[in-house]
Amino acid sequence: MPLTSKYAALINLLNDLKVDQLNIQEENNVLHISGVTSSVDAKHKAWDLYNRIDPNYISEDLALELSVKTDEELKVVSINCVDEPFVALRRGPGVNQPVIAELKHGDRVQILGLTGQNWCLVRITDLLEGYVYVDYLSV
Repeated sequence: MPLTSKYAALINLLNDLKVDQLNIQEENNVLHISGVTSSVDAKHKAWDLYNRIDPNYISEDLALELSVKTDEELKVVSINCVDEPFVALRRGPGVNQPVIAELKHGDRVQILGLTGQNWCLVRITDLLEGYVYVDYLSV
């Protein structure tokens, strides 16, 4: 079964959410989906549906790379990981998601939103955002 069929409901949701710059490509048995959502809520809806299709994201056959377009002033907090060398910034809200950056104690991040599973969507640069477990953030 082609991956576009497996993830048809997710693709339909992204179209319904009017994701900007939506790009869908299948390569080497991995479906790559990228785009820009209009809100944090829209991004969370996509990740929630992805988790229902592939519980705990274990199939490793989808690379979902969505960013959030926002004009709001974002709250800035610090990474708190005194007992660990770094905190993983992950592509999605789960320990099975790829690490896209390593954040050190004291690094500053902008909070975009919180998921229901204690993961926080943060932005570290204009081009890089990801998920950090909420326990590693301090005001």
